[in-house]
Amino acid sequence: MTAEPAVLVERSGSRCDVVLNRPYRRNAVNLDAVHALTRALHAAEQDDSVGAVVLRGAGGCFCSGIDLKDLGSQAEFTAAWTALHTFIDSMRTPLVGAIEHAAVNAGAALALACDVVVAGESSFLQVKEAAMGMTPPVNVAWLVTRHSTSLARRLTLTCDAVPGAELVQVGIAARCVADAEVVRTAQKLADAIASYPQSGGARVKAVIASAAGGGQDGFLGALTAIRG
Repeated sequence: MTAEPAVLVERSGSRCDVVLNRPYRRNAVNLDAVHALTRALHAAEQDDSVGAVVLRGAGGCFCSGIDLKDLGSQAEFTAAWTALHTFIDSMRTPLVGAIEHAAVNAGAALALACDVVVAGESSFLQVKEAAMGMTPPVNVAWLVTRHSTSLARRLTLTCDAVPGAELVQVGIAARCVADAEVVRTAQKLADAIASYPQSGGARVKAVIASAAGGGQDGFLGALTAIRG
């Protein structure tokens, strides 16, 4: 019996859906899943016919964090996880997140890495590493790069589960929709972005990155500073 792949890739026109496919673990990521996700995003980025990517989870859940029961080598996982997020930060292709049910810890980091997020009415995002005696360097790097330090403090220190509607209010999500409409809404949004003439979405991303400052002033610089 062949094991199911950790990540599925589905194409529809100029949109590519990258799907975390470990629903039996609420799409918690292990080393294999991180490698598979990295390969899928690399392939989408290198394909000029892909105008936008939707990142979502199978089975109605986005990602519940790291699979601590199947983590493997901590050092290998950390290296692969860092490489994945560094690559996402460099992507020219717009990345749309479809947040169903939970985006917790590592799942929150993946949600925060997306350019645009669609959240479900009963979904939530939670950064609760501090309550587990851990630090969340990737979450913090995305928060301070794209959001305010006050929001970074709130999410990482209170460890609150922030519901979908509030994710819109604080600027993490663009839209909050009925749970059954999350994936469809994210796909429609990605289709619209992919249809912009002359790679408009990618070009706008490049302009924003340039205006915001890259390198030591961007995600990688923040992550490097956090990890010392």
